[in-house]
Amino acid sequence: MNNLFENSTIEDAKEIIKNMFNDITPGQFENLKKQTIEKIKQNNISAKTMFERLGYVIDIDCLGILRYTKHDTNYNIDYYIKFFNDLKEISCNKVEENELLILDIDLNLLQAINKQVEELGWK
Repeated sequence: MNNLFENSTIEDAKEIIKNMFNDITPGQFENLKKQTIEKIKQNNISAKTMFERLGYVIDIDCLGILRYTKHDTNYNIDYYIKFFNDLKEISCNKVEENELLILDIDLNLLQAINKQVEELGWK
């Protein structure tokens, strides 16, 4: 049980303890435990690491612009996430067959974007 609280915040630990004593099944507790551990892990890694896990690399980091890029050679698609620090704007696109398209964002990518916004001090 000690590993559950390692690197967690006081609020996370309080939530864990609170839920441990509620009327929940062992399966529900295990699910909560996994979710809490994943949340703690995500809070302790950088946005850069989160993007790298999704296959993105930083290819521009100057003049207030930070751009993450991912190339899918199987389908010849390029993915771009751009942070414009001065404007506090984000642009998410993909280029497929020389056509600029809006990038669909899944939960993992959204979490990486939110972490980057936090690290840039936009919140």
